[in-house]
Amino acid sequence: ELSLMPDDVVLFPVPAIYAGDLVSFQILPDVPADLAPDEILVQIFVDGEILVEGGLVSRNLAGQSIGLFEWVWDTT
Repeated sequence: ELSLMPDDVVLFPVPAIYAGDLVSFQILPDVPADLAPDEILVQIFVDGEILVEGGLVSRNLAGQSIGLFEWVWDTT
């Protein structure tokens, strides 16, 4: 079973998020090399509501899997 640690999730904009911001999530999980990133399903919940459900998109130059989910959380 794969899971995320708090450091594996980056929220944008930074350094602070304010009410009314549209927030993007960057996911940087540790995925074994024998798994393709698009085979990994990501779900992000806020207060029990699902904001994102989708696969990772690729690996970065360091070989780390990455997912980017743009403007998926409206903090209004």
